[in-house]
Amino acid sequence: MFKEMELANDIVDALSTINDEEDILDFVSDSFPALRIFSRSYEFVSDTIFKTKINKFLKYAKEFTTSNSFEKFKLDMQNNPNFRTKVSEYVLFKINKFDADYKLKIFSRACTDFFNSNINENTLIEISEVIDNLNTTDIDIIKYLYQYNSDLVQVKKVVDELLDTTDDFKTYSSILKLTNYGIVLEESQSTWGSLKDKHLKQICLSPFAKTLHKYL
Repeated sequence: MFKEMELANDIVDALSTINDEEDILDFVSDSFPALRIFSRSYEFVSDTIFKTKINKFLKYAKEFTTSNSFEKFKLDMQNNPNFRTKVSEYVLFKINKFDADYKLKIFSRACTDFFNSNINENTLIEISEVIDNLNTTDIDIIKYLYQYNSDLVQVKKVVDELLDTTDDFKTYSSILKLTNYGIVLEESQSTWGSLKDKHLKQICLSPFAKTLHKYL
C-alpha cells in the first residue's frame, strides 16, 4: 500500500509539471523515483501489464490537455489523508482493471479533468463505471449523436450512417443498451420488438453523455 500511495502521488506530480517538449515515457523514467522503485518490484506478467497501463494513462493525459492546474487537488491530497487514500486506491484500481486502451484513455482524460477540479468525484466515478460497459460501437453512436446536440435523430438514420463500421444488429443492441444506461434518451417508451418500431424511434444524447463525449 505504501508503494501504491507513492505511485499515485507521483502520477499527480507528473501531470502537474509535464510540458509539451518532454517525452512522457522519458519523463516517467527520469523523474519518478517511487515509480522506478515500484517498477523494479514487478515479478509477474500482470505487474508488467499494470506498469504499461500506468505509462499509457500518463501519455493519454498529456495528449488530452496542455494546460494543467492541480493546485487545489494537490492540497487536498496533502492535507486530507482519507481523501488521498480513497482517490489513490480508486484510480490505481481502475487503471489496473480496464482491459482495453480506449477505456483507459477515457478514464485518463476524465481523471485529468477531476485533478483540475473541472468535474467532481461523483462524476468521475459515474464515468468510470460506465466505461466498464462501453464497446467501440457504443462510442461510435455517442460520437454520431453528439453532432446533433439535443435534436432527436431517427434510429434508422443512425443505423444507416454507421453501416460502414458495424452491422445493424450491433447498432440496435448498442442503442438499446445505451438507452437502458440513460446515456441515450428516446422520444417514447414504445416497444423495441419489431423492425418498424426500431426504425421509427427517435433518440438523442442525455446531458451526462455530453459530458462523457469530451473524453472519448
